[in-house]
Amino acid sequence: MIIRNGNYTVLDGYECTLSEVKQEVPIPFTHFVVKWYLNENCPLEGFGLNDHGDMLRIFKKSDITNSYLVKTKGTYRGDEFWLWSYNESRNVIGLITLNSELAEKHNFLKLSDRYIKEINPKELDSIWEERSKSKYDLPMPAGIERKKIINPTL
Repeated sequence: MIIRNGNYTVLDGYECTLSEVKQEVPIPFTHFVVKWYLNENCPLEGFGLNDHGDMLRIFKKSDITNSYLVKTKGTYRGDEFWLWSYNESRNVIGLITLNSELAEKHNFLKLSDRYIKEINPKELDSIWEERSKSKYDLPMPAGIERKKIINPTL
C-alpha cells in the first residue's frame, strides 16, 4: 500500500509526484522535479534513475499544465486522522494528529508539535485520499476525483 501526501501532476495519463527544483538563492523557481513513485517500470519517456534509485525528470515550469494536492486520511476507532506512511516490512501505518484530546484518547506519542501512532492497517475503518488545488497555481487535472476511497485491507 502506498500512502500519498504532497503535490502530484498527471502526465500522459500517469500520476507523478511534483516538487520545485530547489535553488540556493531566493529567486522564483523555474523548473519542477517530477518523480515516478510506483514500484514498477516507468512508462514515461525521458525519466532517469538518480543516485538514490528514484526515477526522475526535470521539466520547465511552463511544461507542467496541472497539479493537485493529496492528503491521505483514515478513520481509526471512529475518529479521523491524517495517515503519514506505510511500513511494509512491519505492516504498520503511521497516524498523525495535532489534537491533544484525540491523541490522549488513542494513546498517541508526542513528537514535537504533533502526536503519532503506528497501527496495523486492518485497524482502520476506512482510508481515502482528499485531492484539492495545489500550491502551484495550476488547474487540477481533468477527471480527478476530489475524494478517492482506498481499501484498507492488506
